[in-house]
Amino acid sequence: MSVGNVHAAIRMITDQRNNGPIPLNQLMPDGLTAKEHLLDKHPLGVQPSPEAIWGHHRPKRPVHPVVYEEIDGALIRSTMHYMSGSAGPSGLDARAWRRLCCSLHVASDELANSIAKVTKKLCST
Repeated sequence: MSVGNVHAAIRMITDQRNNGPIPLNQLMPDGLTAKEHLLDKHPLGVQPSPEAIWGHHRPKRPVHPVVYEEIDGALIRSTMHYMSGSAGPSGLDARAWRRLCCSLHVASDELANSIAKVTKKLCST
């Protein structure tokens, strides 16, 4: 999972004999139950601080012009070569995004340029 391979992580928490999930009360090799491992990795949520939420009156922050002007499709493609990680809301991990943005010629150029435009929009709002 640390290299973004969700399939391997799911395989690790699945009982290979029954092809089903490991029971929460099953003891693992280290003496802890599966539930204790999950609770350790996923602590209880906390209420966010009011400073973390701006609401509707979010002030526009200045964008550094040199950094802002450098954001383009070429920067997105070069950044993709250094990224690693598992899937987010899109369902694609870093390897899949790298393939989409760097391997499909014209379509990759268009995708990288579109991501750059969205990035610029996020920087300025």
